[in-house]
Amino acid sequence: MNEKNESSARSTLENIVVPSLELKAKDLAVFHEKDVNTLVLRLEKNPALANLHQKVIDALRKYICWEETPPILAAHEQDNQRKSAYANYGIAFYGDFYQMHISIAQFSPSFQLNEDDQAVPEISWCADTFDFAKREISWQVVRSINFTQKR
Repeated sequence: MNEKNESSARSTLENIVVPSLELKAKDLAVFHEKDVNTLVLRLEKNPALANLHQKVIDALRKYICWEETPPILAAHEQDNQRKSAYANYGIAFYGDFYQMHISIAQFSPSFQLNEDDQAVPEISWCADTFDFAKREISWQVVRSINFTQKR
């Protein structure tokens, strides 16, 4: 996203209204990218979270800066559905391809997660805050709003 659109994009996102979300941990995983691996806590499928993700991506679509958008991952280049999602939204993880997760940490590409280390205790919680964050060197929260806050 072009920085000159950041304020407008934030205002657009502030108009998304969703209830608090009941989330449940599934397991740990590593998302592999070209130059970094991200350790994530994967979440159980949750229709309300999937709906929120789609609302955010749809709302931000008009702010896509294609010059700054990373190319589609090589692993997805032959998948026509992912290529279509990428062409429309600048991301191949839209809709059914969204993997519900919380990013925990980033590591060098050599980082691996042993299969024995993937299990997590049964935990669930209520998410009631929506953080707007942007990635520069690391993720920085720009603004937080309470899901139940009147807008």
